[in-house]
Amino acid sequence: MTGRWIGVVVSTAVLGLAQVWAQSTTLEADLQRAKQREVTGGCKTVVAEYTRIADDGAKNSRPIAAEALLRAAMCHEQLKDGKAQQFYARVAKEFKGSPPASEANRWLAAVRGPAPSKTLVWTKPAGVSIVNVSPDGRYVLYVPGVDSNGLTVSFSVKTDAGPGGLSVHDLTTDTDRPLPKPKEAGNLGFTGERAAWSRDSQHIAYTSAAAQPAGMGQRRQLRVVELRADGSGSNRAVLDNPDIRDVSAYDWAPDGRRIAVTLSRVDGTRQIALLSVIDGSLRVLKTLGWRGADALTFSPDGRFLAFGLPAPDSNRTHVSV
Repeated sequence: MTGRWIGVVVSTAVLGLAQVWAQSTTLEADLQRAKQREVTGGCKTVVAEYTRIADDGAKNSRPIAAEALLRAAMCHEQLKDGKAQQFYARVAKEFKGSPPASEANRWLAAVRGPAPSKTLVWTKPAGVSIVNVSPDGRYVLYVPGVDSNGLTVSFSVKTDAGPGGLSVHDLTTDTDRPLPKPKEAGNLGFTGERAAWSRDSQHIAYTSAAAQPAGMGQRRQLRVVELRADGSGSNRAVLDNPDIRDVSAYDWAPDGRRIAVTLSRVDGTRQIALLSVIDGSLRVLKTLGWRGADALTFSPDGRFLAFGLPAPDSNRTHVSV
């Protein structure tokens, strides 16, 4: 009885090997026919067949499957249908270590280019708060910290920005300088965490606090500062309205003439508006609920303004235009 079971097992194994061999032989013949059809009819006639052969042989006929999938990738590259990278990546991942995978990796490396490198350009000391980086990548806008002696410091360089003052670090020259100060008395400096750069990286819009008579709290202004190499740029209040409790600048229009802002009025009303940099006039676009809006962003041509609105009864944000 035991011998009979052994015979059955051996017979089953032999049959299985025979089936695998037969499948490999069939797939090899299919691959050769597909290659011939490619020569006479072009890639469009065989790319689906190459993919089918690769899928059928992925388990038991891997060398054939790898070659078929590589040929499918080459066909997609020739057809320029946007699928080449996807197929080359499959070859590299599914048949790692094989000659087709090596060829796929060479193609992928040529398309992707060299791996990005990292270079340390500066180290932020303790107490310094980064606001953002200019669109051209040259300047870092920050609020200076205070050292152990109570002196305002920047990136290893003392400045006269003072508490609440804004400074920039120039990454090309490795130098620091404070932004021009307001000429009006009683200005308390930068407030909040947001400032908006113009597209040419030459102007910055930010929220500032101005002192008021005792018991009246602070008044928020929106100021625009001009960034000049010699430090002689202006710093002027573009919006200073007693009816507005708070204002935040998000984005400059591409033409540099308008700034997308959010307003919080004294009566609690919240609004999205466009602020004219030239004369300080406001064009209110939308009045909102108490939760307000966020992430105001102009389209590249300046025709549209996208913004986020908190979804009711959830932590999600809806994007509107």
